[in-house]
Formats: sequence, structure tokens, C-alpha cells
Amino acid sequence: MQTLEQLGHHIHFIGIGGISMSGLAEILQSRGFSVSGSDREASENTDRLAEKGIRVYIGHKAGQEAGADAIVYNSAIPQDNPEIVGAKAAGIPLIKRAELLGAIMAGYERAIAVAGTHGKTTATSMLSTVLINMGKDPTLHIGGVLPLIQDATRVGGHKLFVAEACEYQENFLLLNYTDAVILNIDADHLDYYRDIDHITDSFRAYLAKLPPDGHAIVNGDDARALALGNECGRDCITFGFSEGCTLRAKNEKADENGCFSFDLDFKGFRVCPVKLSVPGRHNIYNAMAAMAAAWLTGVTPCDSSMLVGAYTGAERRFERKGTLNGALVYHDYAHHPAEVHAALAAAALRPHKKLWCVFQPHTYTRTRALFDRFAACFDPADCVVLLDIYAAREKDPGDINSQMLCQAASAHHPFDVCCYMPGFDAATNYLREQVEPGDLVLALGAGSIERFANDLVD
Repeated sequence: MQTLEQLGHHIHFIGIGGISMSGLAEILQSRGFSVSGSDREASENTDRLAEKGIRVYIGHKAGQEAGADAIVYNSAIPQDNPEIVGAKAAGIPLIKRAELLGAIMAGYERAIAVAGTHGKTTATSMLSTVLINMGKDPTLHIGGVLPLIQDATRVGGHKLFVAEACEYQENFLLLNYTDAVILNIDADHLDYYRDIDHITDSFRAYLAKLPPDGHAIVNGDDARALALGNECGRDCITFGFSEGCTLRAKNEKADENGCFSFDLDFKGFRVCPVKLSVPGRHNIYNAMAAMAAAWLTGVTPCDSSMLVGAYTGAERRFERKGTLNGALVYHDYAHHPAEVHAALAAAALRPHKKLWCVFQPHTYTRTRALFDRFAACFDPADCVVLLDIYAAREKDPGDINSQMLCQAASAHHPFDVCCYMPGFDAATNYLREQVEPGDLVLALGAGSIERFANDLVD
């Protein structure tokens, strides 16, 4: 990978409106680069970039890349994109989004990467909240909007960088970091990975990239993550509920909103109580990972415990949208069976008459590969409404659909309701007729379902 200095002066982004791409564009502009980019349609991100003086083109057209020294693109951009074709013809270097992020991270004294199949955005956001409030002035690159900064990117000092590290297509192996977090290792992205062993090997390579004096921060309750931490040959910090973890949670209990408190042991000694402000037992792991990473920057677990407790969530993570017929409506980005079950389990701890789950499966590949787990993940809900599969980057293969998932889920658990709705309008009309005061509605998915949740509320 080239260094930032080798890229040239003018960098052009294809898909500049994406949450990650727009953030990288801002970081480069702050470093003195000339930045331009294009996207399919205008958005808040493209408007913000334009206001900062970045030239933004709406629509992809040949010639918009002309004059650039390098082109940055992400996995969603096809190779027949006219600007990609034009760049190849002109001999302009093409750089993956993750490669650019890695080149930026390489210039920092300490760069912390937060990886894992589940929880990356929350753990990265918790860590970011701690570091900002402790005056560490971090530069941040997160996969979701952090309310504290009203953005997913923060241009801070030049000593400390924190980045969410995505394992899709092994993109996290393109990053450069001094410390690496593994929250968990689970089967996902099986359109790229062969199986769980292939995924585990990728995380093994992720830890192998650590410098000799780097640190691995791993979930001590996740057998795969723990094994990789123990074998990587670097200092290994563990977190979890198990005896022997560097950071250990004990005596956990939930309040009426599903938010957990627990006692934190650090290196075998009880150091402080922790009270979280985001729901779900799974967030105890995210909080401890954040506290462990913050400790490497000089923040004591007691100081960080108060700040992770003040963290109230990122956008699209158990985010309240409003009410419908007197019922609270939330949206969460959960799109993997483990994430769906965790979100529903957290919601079930809150007062409610009936818990409604509205789920939009994300990609045909994931739905097919994890079908049995999806059929069993809705159990905490009373009523389940399934929408059509969100294709994302895929084409409909014709052998998997939401009606099939509805039948399998109904056979697995006796829900009050488990039905398929062909489209947002049908689902909206149905819910407006069925949902009653005191119910709780949780819309789940990583596709367009956030728009559905926004339109659903009164």
C-alpha cells in the first residue's frame, strides 16, 4: 500500500456520500489534499462536504475523475462504473476504501482497531466517548453517527486514531494499527468466506499484523477469539464474565429499561461499579472492550467506567423513532441472527404488552447460509412481521425468500403472530391496525427499513 505522501495531491472518491467515504474525504481535506467525489444521489453527507468546499458530483459520469492523482472506491462500486473505466484508461491508480484508511492510520503513534462480527460500532463509539471526554483528542472513524460529535468521523490530533475495522472481504487486513480488539467471531459474510474456519483464519491474520509491542484485546468468553489472543505472541488483554479475564464483569442485573449494571474486576480486584445507559446484556462486552482499549491510552478503568455509562447510543442502534398508536417504536441495525436475538432480548426486558419484531432480512446469501439460525432468533418477540429480503449488492437467486423464513420461524416457536408482508405499505397498514397502546415495536435490519420505521410513527 502506498503512503499518503505517495498518493499525490488530488484524490477523487467514487461513492463519496457514504458514511465512511465522506469521513475519509474530510480527513484528507484537513491534511491539505484537494478532494473531489461523486455519488448516485444527493444526501446530507454530500451537502455537508460541498459546504466544506469539496467538489461533489451527483451521478457517476466519465470525465469527473479527470485530473485526479488517485481514485478511492468501496466494495459497492462495480468495475464497470464509468469513472472506474475512465481511471483505468487514464492510468490513474485505484485504491480501496480500506487501503486509504490504512494509509491514514499508519501516521499515528497509537492506532486502535475495533473488530468483531457483532458490536463494532457500539464498542468503537463507547471508546470514542471515553477518549474525547478524557481530553485525548482522538481522530475517529466509526461505522455509525456518534451523537456526541453528530458525525461518524472526527478530525483530532495526530497521536491517537480509533477505527472500526470491518472483516468483510478481509478489509481489516488493509489497516495499520498498534492495538487490535476482537469482540467476537461468528459466521457471517458467507458470500466471501467459505466457513467459520476461514473467518477465524482471517481474524488470526488480523492479530498477526500487530507490531511486536502491540496489544490484542479479546473476548475471554469467545473460544475462538481467546485462542487467537493466546497464540498471537503479543500482550493479550481479555474481557468477559469468566474467571481469569483481565476485565471481568460480575453481579450483573438489568433495570426496567433493559440497561445493565455490574461490578468490574480489573486484574482480579474489584475496582468499581458500572451502570450502562444502553440496553442489552451484550453491551457489557462492548463496554469492557472499550474500557480495556482506553486503559492502553492511560485512562483508568474507574474513569472510563463512568463515561461508558454515560454513553446513550449511536444512530441506528436501538434508536427511538417515536410512537404508533401509543406504542414505542425503535429501530436497530441488527441483521445477523445473533444480533436480532440480542436486540429482541434487550427489548423484552422493557415494559410492554406485546413485543412486535419487524424484520427486513439483509442479502439472499446471508439469509440462506444462516437460515436455521434466523428461524430460531425471533423467540423473545410476541409478534413477527417479515418483509422482503433486501438485496443490497446481490441479485435474487429465486431459491430463498421471506415467506420461507416465515414458515420456518412459525414452526420453531408459537408466536401470537408470524406473517409476511409484501412491501412497506402493506406492513404499515397492518401494524397501524394491530398495534395497541403499551406495545413495543422494534424494526430490525441494515437495509431500507430505517425509512420504514421513520414513516411508521405517528
